[in-house]
Amino acid sequence: MSDEEIIKSWNLGLSKMAVVNQYMRNHNRTARDKKDVKRITKEQAMRYVEPILFKYEMQRMKSI
Repeated sequence: MSDEEIIKSWNLGLSKMAVVNQYMRNHNRTARDKKDVKRITKEQAMRYVEPILFKYEMQRMKSI
């Protein structure tokens, strides 16, 4: 799931936790297909998603 897809889901009205769960499911699904990639927990997914959403919100606030 790319940064743009995360931001798009956020803009569609999903909560932060819903985006985190979506990212975690997507990552773990691909990890199941690839044997060398480890599965991630909800906390690890949150550590990846939150900075992306924060950066997006800060850029949006600066442009106003």
